[in-house]
Amino acid sequence: MHTELKKLAEKVSTRLETHNLRGRTVTLKLKFSDFKQITRNLSLQEQFFSYEDIFLIGSHVLNNVDLIDKSVRLLGISISNFNEVSIQHPRGNPYQLLLFD
Repeated sequence: MHTELKKLAEKVSTRLETHNLRGRTVTLKLKFSDFKQITRNLSLQEQFFSYEDIFLIGSHVLNNVDLIDKSVRLLGISISNFNEVSIQHPRGNPYQLLLFD
């Protein structure tokens, strides 16, 4: 599962960097073979965006989940609690971010 977590952390880190975002909370989502699902998260005081930080925090959260006798069918990771982004229109008016790229 850590191998898949690494791949997911890389993707999330790339997206954060592309959008110039930093977060404070890592959330893991796990769905089991019986279709029950859980989410677990960890928040830090400092902001982060790097692959290494996301993977280390995600690994810590994953290591604290009881997986004994459970088959995992889905693993997801997300970042939240973002820094505030201040984007200004060239004429000084507030600029609305696009919902879709």
